[in-house]
Amino acid sequence: MAFRTSCNNRYLLPVIVAVATLTVLSVIQTRGGTPLLLAERLFSGGGWFQVVLLAGYGFYITGKIEQPELSALWRRRIWILFSLIFFSQLLLGLTVDSLFLMTGKLHVPVPALLVAGPVYRGEAGFMTILFLSTIIITGPSWCSFLCYFGAFDATAAAFRGRPTAIKHLWYKKGSVLFITIVIAIALRIAGVSPVVATLTAISAGVAGVAIMLIWSRRRGMMVHCLTWCPAGTVVNILRHVNPFSLTISKSCDGCMRCSAVCHYDALGSSDIERGKPGLTCTLCGDCVAVCGERSIGYKLFSLSPEKSRKVFLAIVLTVHTLFLGLARI
Repeated sequence: MAFRTSCNNRYLLPVIVAVATLTVLSVIQTRGGTPLLLAERLFSGGGWFQVVLLAGYGFYITGKIEQPELSALWRRRIWILFSLIFFSQLLLGLTVDSLFLMTGKLHVPVPALLVAGPVYRGEAGFMTILFLSTIIITGPSWCSFLCYFGAFDATAAAFRGRPTAIKHLWYKKGSVLFITIVIAIALRIAGVSPVVATLTAISAGVAGVAIMLIWSRRRGMMVHCLTWCPAGTVVNILRHVNPFSLTISKSCDGCMRCSAVCHYDALGSSDIERGKPGLTCTLCGDCVAVCGERSIGYKLFSLSPEKSRKVFLAIVLTVHTLFLGLARI
């Protein structure tokens, strides 16, 4: 009986993610109009195959990430997989057929546009609404599970061993956010063409890639996401609209192993003394597995750290799986 209960608990979270994915995608598949699932665009009934495939994917990755000792490795794997598929579909949409694009129209996939775009256009588009609603649902994990750019910055930062803290971090973050908004307003007032605005956005994206390749690799810290990306700063500011957080209990012995695996500059000595990660924490959970005292844990209202983590993973992995199937330019 005890073995059967253990097996049931082991598969409960993967089943929840699979069923949630299956339910949402089935609703999307049965809607009218232009198919949103790519496989349905390729051949009739293909959407149902994609629905089942993604539900199975959600089940599998949840079983891996639920294990704390495997969570960091598999989080990076699924994140880079999402980014590669995202940009592969963009490339196919540009070179093969526009059906690989969500709307058939090209949008520049630069995270800065999540902030600059609405300011320049004077209205919030679909991506803005999706971005803000995702923060409400998953909190700051946008920056550790869902951002199509962030996975590459994380990969670059992983080339170095122990991360090196960034001095005057919030001054830099605030300055980039302010400059981004000012430039967007200036372009709007000047009435520049969409072509010029697009080239400006592409330039920001190219500069961001250079920052990843040079500074993120050198510092072992995600410099692009932490300083250059204004969307990341917005996520940090709005993180409290979501109830999830990480806390550090009094059992912490100050070993600093958590700091050695944090590429978001959220676990400095002052943060650990205060008992909670800094505002740049993205709830990635990499620190949870390395804490020998089990002093770091997720918090959701009055739930235990273990239950809080399960609820968090159920939500964020379902959203990740849905993004994998639907997120296209």
